[in-house]
Amino acid sequence: ASIYRGNYLFSHIDSIEGKFTSLARVLGLENLSFFTRLYLHENPSTSENMDDYGSEFGQFLDSREELASMPYLKYLAKLDIFWFDSVTNVNQSIKLPNGIFELWDALVNEGELNDIEIDEELEDEILVMSERGELILVLIEK
Repeated sequence: ASIYRGNYLFSHIDSIEGKFTSLARVLGLENLSFFTRLYLHENPSTSENMDDYGSEFGQFLDSREELASMPYLKYLAKLDIFWFDSVTNVNQSIKLPNGIFELWDALVNEGELNDIEIDEELEDEILVMSERGELILVLIEK
């Protein structure tokens, strides 16, 4: 039974780490793994489909006292999930605070993080598009 528990734990940790690319860059893999274990303990999976697991991970991180100085994590998590599900989200959009897309893009593509400001008062719309057979995220200019 302990082999199955270990396999269950590691497969769910891998699933979370595979979905939340920007969170892995912000928190580091060790910290992401720590919070993933806590999340898994408090929110056991109820679906047989691993792709369904972790949709509430951003809210979980937002509730953690030790991460209170990083309120943008919940938005990065939403965008990570949106991108992870991009195949089913083609021509769909998501609205997030101004600056989140720029931060996410810099994290995922290892770009420059200086001078990125998050403004929760302003909203950006981000769209998944298919361009020449490739999926891309696009910031819709207003």
